[in-house]
Amino acid sequence: MRAACLPVKGCGTACNKGWLETLRVRKILFVLRVRLDMFQLDMFAYNFCTIGATVVNILIPGTIKSFGVLQLEFNSMSKSSASASSGVVALCYFLYSSLGPLSSILSVKWSYRTVTLLGGSFAAVGMILSRWASSISYLYFSFGALVGAGAGLAFPPTVYIVTSYFVRLRGLANGICMSGSAFGSIILPPVLRYLLEEYCYSGAVLILGGIMLNVWAAALLFQPVEQHMVRKYKDVEEDEEPPQVRTAK
Repeated sequence: MRAACLPVKGCGTACNKGWLETLRVRKILFVLRVRLDMFQLDMFAYNFCTIGATVVNILIPGTIKSFGVLQLEFNSMSKSSASASSGVVALCYFLYSSLGPLSSILSVKWSYRTVTLLGGSFAAVGMILSRWASSISYLYFSFGALVGAGAGLAFPPTVYIVTSYFVRLRGLANGICMSGSAFGSIILPPVLRYLLEEYCYSGAVLILGGIMLNVWAAALLFQPVEQHMVRKYKDVEEDEEPPQVRTAK
């Protein structure tokens, strides 16, 4: 259906058609400009969300997988056997792998950021308290229970929030996020070995606990996805006729 144009004194139908075409072009340009601005804002939030999740995975799972370096030092310091201290990392891995449902429930009740902050605090405090470990039973509490519980709470929200942010590139984003765990297990053992040589066991564990507090900074990048949802705009189709305009007589 063509636009209805009433005759206007001093202006023909061609003038009205030209005005409608100009209005149509301006509407299309406005929609494209708004979409471009919102796309840039969302990609900014998406990138920082992925970076925060990757940093958490570097610090939390990477530290757990580097326990072997600390175990050798602790065994030589406390003169305990490897079989006696192997239960510490077993308890830590058990809590790390089994607290996913609890972390999911708390994330829904509170937020991904809050649960990650809570888990990072548990893990950092447990690592710092391991500085005063003088027996295997103390290490079961400080590293096995506290660090394991902190890792079990802090790790699942990194997967949940990346999944909620991304749709089309969800597989790539999850791959980048999960690669932080492998990257942490590569770089942290040499760092721990250097700290042990320079500051001995107590100083190395204390410094590592301070490094793990950077989980707080990474968790602050976890913003609710509702703040960055894109509003949909309808484009003007090529074969769509412009709206009817009635001019004054």
